[in-house]
Amino acid sequence: MNIDFLGHAMLLIRGAEGTILFDPLFFGAHHEGLYEVYPRRELDIEQLPPLDAVFLSQARLDHFDLHSMALMPRELPIYCAADSLLLACLDGLGFLRIRPLRNLEPVTIGSLEIIPTPGAADTIQHGFIVRDGNIVLWNLVDTNPPLSVIAEIRLRFPEIHLAIVPWQPLQDQLVAIGGARQFPYEMYGTIISTALQIGARSLVPGSCGFRATGHHAWLNHVLFPITRTRFVEDVVRANPAWDSQIFEMDSGDRIVLTQDVVGVQKNQVEYCKSGPYRWEELAYRPDDAGCQVNEHRGELFSIASSLPFVSAFFEDHMLRIVNQERTLFEGHRRLHVRQQFDIVFADGRRSWTWAFSGEHCVCTPGQCALADVSSILTASLLTGLVAGTVSWDFASASGDYRHYSGIHAVSACGVYAPLGARLEDPLSVVFGARSTREKWFAEQIERLLTAGT
Repeated sequence: MNIDFLGHAMLLIRGAEGTILFDPLFFGAHHEGLYEVYPRRELDIEQLPPLDAVFLSQARLDHFDLHSMALMPRELPIYCAADSLLLACLDGLGFLRIRPLRNLEPVTIGSLEIIPTPGAADTIQHGFIVRDGNIVLWNLVDTNPPLSVIAEIRLRFPEIHLAIVPWQPLQDQLVAIGGARQFPYEMYGTIISTALQIGARSLVPGSCGFRATGHHAWLNHVLFPITRTRFVEDVVRANPAWDSQIFEMDSGDRIVLTQDVVGVQKNQVEYCKSGPYRWEELAYRPDDAGCQVNEHRGELFSIASSLPFVSAFFEDHMLRIVNQERTLFEGHRRLHVRQQFDIVFADGRRSWTWAFSGEHCVCTPGQCALADVSSILTASLLTGLVAGTVSWDFASASGDYRHYSGIHAVSACGVYAPLGARLEDPLSVVFGARSTREKWFAEQIERLLTAGT
């Protein structure tokens, strides 16, 4: 079985006999221009292999794209979720062979057997088992099927060779209320638990291949709480047997699936080529959404002027305090926290990441796709805190400092917030300490008395 990854949830699958296409999305922009396929790709739809059928998983605009469907031959069989809106649209477009799907009722296309699997109870959407001889693939698309369905599928198919699973606890429904400010433990836990219950031999993180664009690009930092790299690490923690059996696929990649081997062929789809994937463009930063943190105290805090001081602070001075005061940061070490600090200068930003593990906390310049925690503050605020001219009370209330924690633990039981997960920012521990506050008050009193004389 050949599986061509063509962007977001669009897959082309070829068996010994039969070629089918899932959720066609031929154009980059979708959702009325709100989103675009990401990574960007070059797709030559004229070179698509001849199709025997199209399968539509649901009526959401990134899975049922009217512009893409309008290019399809009207006599092509269209198998779709039994959603009245979807059916009416297909009829309006003039398709002649519309086939509503029923849960767990198989469809045969050549040598391929396709079995639609349900999503959650309150949704009209499907995943799909695709079987070709003894080879079994489960393309879950966006679905997290009930445990009873997973159990039934496992009875029918004791070995699932590959599962293409949802992996992103997408926060698009929370944008209207300002976005989420806490890590989505329950949603992410369901995603991890579903993968564990299915127990496929190999996994591919599927779908979620898009980003917001244009005026709406700021949404990219409130939509995606998990990087794909972190998802891979998390599922391996939950099931170490997947250590070498999780494959990150982009547009233009192909898998040749046999009973024994998942043959990954990167960038080998002749008619589809992917651009670069940069996770930083989708980094989750709800603490910096909307009105962003800006350095508003002038060129004195430019990169050229302030970078040496800030670098020394994170890579030496503060790091020595953290490593010397072990009891203060024992929780960070126990949970192997990776914290990213973003410093805003007058003319740009720079980042440092601390990794708490083992005997010492280690600092690495740059961003980290595995970070649990992030803090952002201006260079001038950090300078004032170190100099003692600014209090932590001011810093935490000013909006020039912001903090987000997404610490979570993963095991075979799923995802949870570990005891002690509400750890203080090391900056708060040091600059908000009682001794530091006492020193600040003493200096203020001394200034007042000096001014009075």
